Amino acid sequence: MNLKRYLILFPAVLVSVFGFYVSDASAACQLDSVAWAKQEGVIGEEIAFNATGTGCSGGEVSFNIYEEDIGADDSIKTVKATFTTNPRSVNAKYVFTNADYIQGGDESGSEEMIIEAVAGTSKVQTLSALTLRQPTSGSCQLSSAQWRWNFKDQPILGSP
Repeated sequence: MNLKRYLILFPAVLVSVFGFYVSDASAACQLDSVAWAKQEGVIGEEIAFNATGTGCSGGEVSFNIYEEDIGADDSIKTVKATFTTNPRSVNAKYVFTNADYIQGGDESGSEEMIIEAVAGTSKVQTLSALTLRQPTSGSCQLSSAQWRWNFKDQPILGSP
């Protein structure tokens, strides 16, 4: 009877001691820096950024992108990447949309974007912001229209 009790207790103890252990490479990771690949960008353009760290091999990093404000910063997007081929550096990219620009508030005709990189308990922010601007050419906005009651033989402007 005692042997049955030990056979039941022994696996329960093993599960309780070792069953909740999760190996997390990002927990040992110490991030050193995060930076944009360039100083300025335009909506629709793919912008690269990277983070460096020690002990991060195989670990995941979250790049939390914010629009910088005097008060609380506006959260724009989180991009995840993994330290794989280079255990000291990880690269990622993001294409900013018009919705991101609007979400940031459009305070001054451009937005200042920053990144907070997070891996486990390690956090680091960009030292300089990315200035995000709206495109200055290649876009068209209708400013006025005129309705004509008889347009049978007239081409529609802007049509091919």
